[in-house]
Amino acid sequence: MKIVVDIKNLALFTGGISAYFKPLMLKWIKTNTEIHFVLLGPKIDLSWLHECKNVELVEIRWPMYLPRTLRHPFYDNILFPKAIKTIESPDFIFTPYHDVLLPKGTPSVMMIHDSCIGDLKTIYPKSIRYYYELMLRRNLRRCLAVFTVSNSSKKAISLRYNLSPEKIHVVPNSFTVHSAIKTKSNITKNSVSIFYPGGADFRKNVKRLVLALGIIKDKGVNVQLKVTGNYLGAWERELKGVEQRLINAVEFLGYIESEEVIHEYANCDLVVYPTLCEGFGRVCLEAMSVGAKLVCSNLPVLNEVSEDYAIYFNPYNIEDIANKILYAIEQPSKSPKLREDYSKEVVENLFLTEIKRYY
Repeated sequence: MKIVVDIKNLALFTGGISAYFKPLMLKWIKTNTEIHFVLLGPKIDLSWLHECKNVELVEIRWPMYLPRTLRHPFYDNILFPKAIKTIESPDFIFTPYHDVLLPKGTPSVMMIHDSCIGDLKTIYPKSIRYYYELMLRRNLRRCLAVFTVSNSSKKAISLRYNLSPEKIHVVPNSFTVHSAIKTKSNITKNSVSIFYPGGADFRKNVKRLVLALGIIKDKGVNVQLKVTGNYLGAWERELKGVEQRLINAVEFLGYIESEEVIHEYANCDLVVYPTLCEGFGRVCLEAMSVGAKLVCSNLPVLNEVSEDYAIYFNPYNIEDIANKILYAIEQPSKSPKLREDYSKEVVENLFLTEIKRYY
């Protein structure tokens, strides 16, 4: 049997979909040595698959020669379908996202992680929203099934795209517990450290969080916000128009390794997650694992992941964000909480069970 796996997101990105799917793919390949896996996509370091002899990389050159706005559409609709045709008799195709155009006639499964682009019509630019919605709907007509990452996302996808719930399978994010040494002393009003590791995507709503810092500072609380990711470009766009005194309250950590991220979780006073839409809530899961206080958006999916652990706010209301942060400051410290149903072993076994239905 020959299975083709789309690895575009794994090759281009390190977090998000890549971090979610890499361990699942490794488990899938290692436990099915009788299957020949063809990894199709841009050049990628496959040293993490060095023990697997049943893997072949078919490289598609990423079109850096095109303007940035044209690279994804050209790759998805021209280069990827053309490369699929060069692979002799694939039995099955899997893609961890919904943007590459799936071929007709070959059994396939794709992932839709959330319905955010369709739901947040005023947040995403029309060109981005139109393109990804178009690709999603085209692929829905071609694939056998859809995988997603939460029950909340499954419900939203089913309603938005008029898709039978039986066609949607939930394989959540997993989390491996890391040791984290707490070096920071107890919280004081004189210095409150907030950690936000969710990036500067349109839906992440970081601008309202930064504006909430102004309300908190006006109440006499000295607060510092640490964020991860590249400041140039996305962060500049996200924080455009914010007064300088609030920009000065933000420390841009840049890209940091997962061990450093866990250290920041363990040594901040609060983790705040103001997102407007998510398919899962990995930030919440990571904060809970080290016992960090968690203040986040009152979304169904974050309630699904965090249950009664978090303090919830209305992510569209800056005053509510500020008030819930101030309330959280006064609360006692938390004990770590681990969700067994999100453990690495449970999620990997679930993925293998669900994917085998289709090949």
